[in-house]
Amino acid sequence: MLRALLVTVFLCVVSTHVSAWRPYRSGLIRLIDVSSITLTGVGAVKMTEDVIIEKLNDAIKRRLMHHNVRLGPGADNDIETFVAKAAKALIQDTSRIPEAEQAFERLIDEMVVSSKQLPGYPSDTIGEQTLRMALGRLCPLFPIC
Repeated sequence: MLRALLVTVFLCVVSTHVSAWRPYRSGLIRLIDVSSITLTGVGAVKMTEDVIIEKLNDAIKRRLMHHNVRLGPGADNDIETFVAKAAKALIQDTSRIPEAEQAFERLIDEMVVSSKQLPGYPSDTIGEQTLRMALGRLCPLFPIC
């Protein structure tokens, strides 16, 4: 019974491609927006720029959490630009996404190293100055620079 319910809900979600509340027997179910995802087989998802951006941002967030730091206001805008440009390049060759994730993790690592080399630099933030220093050491590094 539960399996049939889950399959019905899944098929309903996949077939409607909308985000809305719909009645279902004795209650309501929430349909998620799957319009940006194309199912290409069992468990397969077609990569879009938005999906790639999310994957790269997740890699960056994991690395920031690992170092217990956050991005400063200037560096976050620059990295957002790098991620968007990377997604445009990676849509042509999605096999390089893991390489790109590692590149962004390496960039964060180098920014943390740079922050420790600057006297009086805040220990909980990495910013534009550390970004410039890291890029100076790393570039050229696909897909960032």
